[in-house]
Amino acid sequence: MKAALKQLIVHLLDEHRIMTIATNRPDGWPQATVVGYANDALVLYTFITRNSQKYANIELDPRVSIAIAKDYPQPLLIKGLSMAARALVIEDSSEVDHATALLRRRHPEYKVLPRPNPAEVPLIRITPGDFDPRLFQGFRARRSGQGVGPRPGGFRRKPPSSLGGPPSRVSTADDSIGIEGEAAGGRLTFRKH
Repeated sequence: MKAALKQLIVHLLDEHRIMTIATNRPDGWPQATVVGYANDALVLYTFITRNSQKYANIELDPRVSIAIAKDYPQPLLIKGLSMAARALVIEDSSEVDHATALLRRRHPEYKVLPRPNPAEVPLIRITPGDFDPRLFQGFRARRSGQGVGPRPGGFRRKPPSSLGGPPSRVSTADDSIGIEGEAAGGRLTFRKH
């Protein structure tokens, strides 16, 4: 991984506190759950309860996917990260101490809680797998070698019908609505095409 890409990914990880982790259930259905995390560069740590479905899923299949983002006021400002990773239960006391310190710094509200009992709430280490991380901004995802940012000239997408108002373009092929827009000075503007 290129140093610039790694730096960008670590920056995104550093500025967030929660992530969605998707695990594989025994019946084949994915299960996505939101958890708090802390990271040490590209290594993520979280505590999960041993009697949870998420823990059972990780025990059966350590492959996970994570997604990190937050709510933004404009669609073209959205930025985040998704990546494939591997989850592992950690029992080494020095790594547990390290991760606990990271988590308590990232989540100061945890300081009033007792330290998790590993028999009930083990530490999970999540490390990137052989993956192509996807950084996304606006409505467009970009793979690791493609940089980050909205496409030059704005974006194209099919909006939900709930947007109301007349469509700027109707496709005769599938009767879908098309709009084009661009971010300028923090505003989202639309134009006909």
